[in-house]
Amino acid sequence: HCIAICPSGALSVDGNLPMECEKCNDSDKMLLILRSRRSMRRYKDKEVADEDIKKLVEFGRFAPTGSNREGNEFLFVKSKDKRKQLTDELMKFYIKLYKIVSFFIIKWILLIILPTKKALFYLNSLRGMIKRYKDGRDPLFFNAPVIAFVYSKKFASSTPKDDACYALYNVVIGAESMKLSTCINQLAVIAFNRRKRKVKKILGLTKKENIYACTTIGYPDFDYKRTVFRKEGSIKII
Repeated sequence: HCIAICPSGALSVDGNLPMECEKCNDSDKMLLILRSRRSMRRYKDKEVADEDIKKLVEFGRFAPTGSNREGNEFLFVKSKDKRKQLTDELMKFYIKLYKIVSFFIIKWILLIILPTKKALFYLNSLRGMIKRYKDGRDPLFFNAPVIAFVYSKKFASSTPKDDACYALYNVVIGAESMKLSTCINQLAVIAFNRRKRKVKKILGLTKKENIYACTTIGYPDFDYKRTVFRKEGSIKII
């Protein structure tokens, strides 16, 4: 903090200073990026350059972290074979889940626990997801040219899930500014937590490394012409 605040740069670490702060004071442009961000599920068959991926990491690594531990690490999957292996492995969880919830007794319990419309929505969504997969489509990653994960080593962070989500959203916003699109993918993280050993083997992660956030990245196959409807912000000032 002393190094960051000192106006004359009198303090340093081994003669080194961090880069100087340049304030972005254009709130309208910042809001424009946030408004224009949309989840993209159709991507062009166009490679994302490694240099662009490295730039995305610059967005991610400046996200806040609990206790300033900076435990986030970034993994980008570009290989088509790896992406296919990953999709196949993660979908095994959802196929197994659907078999379980399809049993009459389990389905009946779901309809009791959850509101009927919500329970049927989840069941139909799961059924549709598996059908698309069996039809040869990619219902998890939408054939995106890049799958990005934020992970950390055990005990490297005091708040690993929060840290990863902040960093991932920085990457998402950064991608928007680079004419790339994304789709944040919690379904992949849920499935990872059920098939950790095999997924880690595919991705080359160790036993002590865990994934906490995921998104697809690529060039959009089309452009949105309008933003979405959003509820008015609920606000209290006391």
